[in-house]
Amino acid sequence: MHSDDDGKTWSEPRDIMMPGQFHGWRCAIQGHPAELPDGSLLLPAYATTGPSDPMNSVALISHDRGMTFNFLSVIADGKKNTPHGFDENSLLRLADGDIVSFIRPAGDPKQELWLSRSSDNGASWNLSRVEGVKGVPQKAIHLSDGRILLVYGYRFEPDYGARCRIIDPGCRKISSAEEIVVCRHGSGKDVGYPDAVEVSPGKILFVYYMTDPVSDGHIEAAWMEI
Repeated sequence: MHSDDDGKTWSEPRDIMMPGQFHGWRCAIQGHPAELPDGSLLLPAYATTGPSDPMNSVALISHDRGMTFNFLSVIADGKKNTPHGFDENSLLRLADGDIVSFIRPAGDPKQELWLSRSSDNGASWNLSRVEGVKGVPQKAIHLSDGRILLVYGYRFEPDYGARCRIIDPGCRKISSAEEIVVCRHGSGKDVGYPDAVEVSPGKILFVYYMTDPVSDGHIEAAWMEI
């Protein structure tokens, strides 16, 4: 769907075309897109090839500014993390032109970060596990000083909440970056899905959802200066 009047009205829904091995099975979208130099848009998604098959993180592409999307490539093959697979992922185009995808391992109790990198605008990807970084799902933004802010939910007792790391511009030293606690007061594992924006140089606004003993959940925000 799209809107040409700031969200007052919307077009009819349009299908996203998937190749045969994914057709008819589950597919969902979650995470930041990435814009390519030619204006094309990459959209992160995840899909399965069958009711008992693991999820795969995939990239969709639009050449008409989001009017239509088609399948481009597999970012992370679920069979490389059997039996869990991969699902939610978020994209970021780096200053050197690489595109990275921060990937959630589907149903994996370790909840470790996986990273997939493309040097050809999303046509092919190289997948690796990022050791020692636990938390899902993840999103990343560019900071005004050139570094990157990575945020993620933290679902380990007793510090349920959200955390972040400020990482190098090439995303090659994630494990060694200091982990910063954004919040740790959730009453259970159903917390997280954080995102962030740098509202002015060095001033970050975080948004995430939390649970507490007296409500079904709520949206919170937190400030941080770096």
